[in-house]
Amino acid sequence: MNKCKHTKTKQNGLCVRCGYNTLGLSNDELKALEYREELKNILHDKTGCTIQHDGWTCGTCFYSLSKRFTNKDWQTVLFVRGDYKKSELDLNFNVLKRVERIIKILKIN
Repeated sequence: MNKCKHTKTKQNGLCVRCGYNTLGLSNDELKALEYREELKNILHDKTGCTIQHDGWTCGTCFYSLSKRFTNKDWQTVLFVRGDYKKSELDLNFNVLKRVERIIKILKIN
């Protein structure tokens, strides 16, 4: 099947009926999205901030967690939490490795 023709809700970029990758994401990018709830929960636990839509931490609180965090890390958070399409972000790096790095830093701090 070349394109998904289902109208059901898509979840993590995949059609819930046929599994078609509706967002054109790489396998690593799809795997990065699987960290969504874990990342959201860790950020909430570390900052107490849930001011952004759907209970996510704001950028100011995110950057306050570690001096090691860069714009690439924030772009990764924005991608994982679904604020922007991939094409609207500067994701010229491995998003899966970056989200795993963020979680590792948060667990250490």
